[in-house]
Amino acid sequence: LKKRLGHYDMHKMGSEGYEHEIEAAIKDKPALHRYPGRIANYLYLASKHIIDNYQGNGANIWSNTDSAKEIIGRLCAFKGISSKKAALGTMLLVRDKGVYVKDAHIIDIAYDIHVRRVFLRIGLVKSDTLEQVTEVAKLIYPDFPG
Repeated sequence: LKKRLGHYDMHKMGSEGYEHEIEAAIKDKPALHRYPGRIANYLYLASKHIIDNYQGNGANIWSNTDSAKEIIGRLCAFKGISSKKAALGTMLLVRDKGVYVKDAHIIDIAYDIHVRRVFLRIGLVKSDTLEQVTEVAKLIYPDFPG
């Protein structure tokens, strides 16, 4: 996208009417996404949100907190980011970028319907609770169950 737009300037991307430029760049063949209009809207709104709340610097979402819960909450404030995606994003920041959080245990495992269903069906847990699913996942892979 940066190559197609010729920049990745947060203030430009969040400026009035720039959403159409983003969409055109995404639509260019080969298309960068299946739903260019939706993604262009998300990127435009994300740029505005970062400008308004994080001084135009996306790294400020995580750089001034040591709480995974806080980072997840901040990511969930973006249109198109679910709690599952926010937890995954936080986990990637911790695992791959070395971001320190004091409460990493809350990103241990995605407690979603698929994980819960599998754990129940194969008998790993007796009841559908976050505590049981997380505990069993930690037994299976203690270093990082997520």
